[in-house]
Amino acid sequence: MMPNLTTAHQRLCAVVALGSVAAHVWMAFGHAHAWWQSAAMLLMAAYCLPCALALWRRAAAHPAAMLLWSAAGMAGLHLVLLAAAAQPGGAHGHHAAGPVPAAAAGAGPILAIIALELAVAVLAASWLRRLRLAPARAA
Repeated sequence: MMPNLTTAHQRLCAVVALGSVAAHVWMAFGHAHAWWQSAAMLLMAAYCLPCALALWRRAAAHPAAMLLWSAAGMAGLHLVLLAAAAQPGGAHGHHAAGPVPAAAAGAGPILAIIALELAVAVLAASWLRRLRLAPARAA
């Protein structure tokens, strides 16, 4: 039996959020980071996991809202981290001319995390909108 579109949307959001959780765990253990960065990634994964699982199981607004705001915040934080890594001279890096720093050249994994976080935020926001409009359509 094929789930209805609302259930499919809700579960797609949960699957993408679970993918983000898995990516954070992979990045924490698979890459060389300071201990506090790895711990922060694991804490973020642990923070998102219950809401992603709850959204998979039932159509509730609270887990979707939590995923929306945490994913949007994490995408912003990752953008700040990426911008900081790309600055060769700190805050005044725009005055320096030269090659791109190695940290910015290897930005693929953090860009993938940003894309995942933005996908979670958009899916959660659109699902919340659909949930809010559902009673109006039934009337």
